[in-house]
Amino acid sequence: MSEFKTEILYSKNGFTFFDESARMGVKNLGLRVSADGRTSDFIPSKTVKKGPVILVLGNAGSLACICEIRRIQGLDAATIRFTLENRSRKIIKIGDISFGIFSDDASVLVGKSSQLDMRYCHTDNVRTEYYPYCQGESPLVRSLPIRDTLLGTGEDQPFPAIYFTDRKYRNGLVIAAGSQDSSYQTWEIRKDPFASKSILAKFAIRYERCQSDILEIGPGETYEPDSTYFQILKDRHPQSAYDDYVGWLSGKLPLLGTKTPLLRHAFHCTWNYGVFDRQYEKDLLKTARFTAEKFPNIRYFLMDAGYLSKDGKDGSLAQNFVDRFYPDANAPVDAEKFPHGIRHFSDELRKLGLRPGIWWSPTARKDSLLFREHPDWFLKTRGGKPYLIGELNGYLDLTHHDARDFIDRTLSVVLRDWGMDALKMDFWSQMFEDRDGLLRNSQMSGVQTRKILFDIIRKYLPKDGIFMTCVATGMGNPFIGTHADTYRNTIDIGAGGWDEQINNCIWALPTVTIEGRKTFLLNNDSFGFNLGCPDNENFFRMTWGFITMGMQETGGRFEELPEKYVRAMRKFTDRCDRGYKCFCPDERAFTGEPLPEVLFVNYPSGSPTRQKGIVQSFAFFNWTDEPKIVSVRKEKLGHKSGIVIEDFWTGKKYKENEEFIHRRLAPRSALLYDVIRS
Repeated sequence: MSEFKTEILYSKNGFTFFDESARMGVKNLGLRVSADGRTSDFIPSKTVKKGPVILVLGNAGSLACICEIRRIQGLDAATIRFTLENRSRKIIKIGDISFGIFSDDASVLVGKSSQLDMRYCHTDNVRTEYYPYCQGESPLVRSLPIRDTLLGTGEDQPFPAIYFTDRKYRNGLVIAAGSQDSSYQTWEIRKDPFASKSILAKFAIRYERCQSDILEIGPGETYEPDSTYFQILKDRHPQSAYDDYVGWLSGKLPLLGTKTPLLRHAFHCTWNYGVFDRQYEKDLLKTARFTAEKFPNIRYFLMDAGYLSKDGKDGSLAQNFVDRFYPDANAPVDAEKFPHGIRHFSDELRKLGLRPGIWWSPTARKDSLLFREHPDWFLKTRGGKPYLIGELNGYLDLTHHDARDFIDRTLSVVLRDWGMDALKMDFWSQMFEDRDGLLRNSQMSGVQTRKILFDIIRKYLPKDGIFMTCVATGMGNPFIGTHADTYRNTIDIGAGGWDEQINNCIWALPTVTIEGRKTFLLNNDSFGFNLGCPDNENFFRMTWGFITMGMQETGGRFEELPEKYVRAMRKFTDRCDRGYKCFCPDERAFTGEPLPEVLFVNYPSGSPTRQKGIVQSFAFFNWTDEPKIVSVRKEKLGHKSGIVIEDFWTGKKYKENEEFIHRRLAPRSALLYDVIRS
């Protein structure tokens, strides 16, 4: 790592973080605060330097302001954080807070390249998640937008960083959230058509207290918007642009990717590959017995939605939401499906050596008894109506004390009384991220109510229990990793048909390249075998699941599989050594449709896989309906001389001495290889 060498200061013109020789960084960015309906800029009056910290004192209108700039040792990086203080004798109402280009001499520059060369990278580029619009988009790496573009406001836990670079990735600038205690940081950008001094005509970081209207600060009170991280990079591809940032976060936060049991143990979920809502004690225990006998490294067995009874209406899955637990959390369990109750089922799993888990969602229906008796418990819109998704389902407002107590009581039954060691929480992120929602307590934000729910969940799980977050599919927000072991980074796999595979995988590229062992593990949804699909499509899915390095979640009725698939699943789950960084040498995946033809993983010295003599795994994919030659230069995989590789599924060995490794792949097929130490 290089020594810190970038100029850093906060002058009367604003914040400067700039490498003059390379023409990289930001100049004269300012803080803008709305207080009591008036907008003011931060005006510094005094600067104090204390080692790696620079303190800048001043005012933003009626508020006193302290700016703390902290250099990060070993990186061309720094964080900036503001503290706003009310020194008056009255309450001050704070509205919008933003940091960016607010003066003619402010700029964002990335090297000496042509303006036409500039690119940006953000997870919003690859997908859209605004219910009911859930679809993949591309490319991940794009030219700067010519219209005002706001990034990071979806329902998908976006990765809280943006990367500006040039077409050849010679120079780069990362700007990211340094914390996420009370706000989401969103990015407003627009290209400068002339670029005489800045690549952007508009740039602003918005410290958004989502679902909070006006924050009131009493006399003598303070408010700290979350910190922001700046880093200058050189010769850094977008897939590695956030490596230092992620490593820095991992060093300061207790992120579960560093220690989750899912790094070494597989996990079965009973939903996909033909099961779906047919959750019956008898059938599930049959699968569980087979699992315990044949797959010793599957340690967790999670029952998905469908365990609650029908309520006399349509009997759809919508009946499995939190309103069904009111007023008696045990009452709605389907006695036909679970004649002995849920606790008996979890106890039976433990007798088999499996750790039980359960599906649950905080969504609540508008036509429920809970809503009729307690409409004031529900989250409202900014117009005062119940906040709904799909016109029927809403959420409780956790700033309401009684609503919070109800959630606490419900989870005490679902997790503690029913004896669960794992929770899959579905349909939850709109509760905290949809900008149309408005909490009754404006002093709280969606980020803070998210922590309330996450703390309750962790309170009722064992220390080594598993917390999975699910739809809306997540884009790797690392701050959720303080509570969650894993996040769903793709749409549902369903029955595992070919179209479902394409739809599932097309969301994944940005999160695949984030190292799970430093944040928390991605979850591509479960892996299994569709008996109505050919071998090539089934092994394509399993290969994708292995090489992308997320948690190993399996699905389907194992006892119905032919022996060849049982053997393959055993090999898949036995080789559970997860969370390493996945690399993509296929540039077209970043600049076009995000379906990579080549992925690889290096196993570090001392890792369980390396101890078996395997230094690397790599995979080839043919996403088309035609035969195709897929190749990779050995040097792109990190090899300068000949290597010996072994087919993961068949065990057949090959010597590769040429410059390129190339294979002819049948339509809709994949190949997976281990590089063996020679």
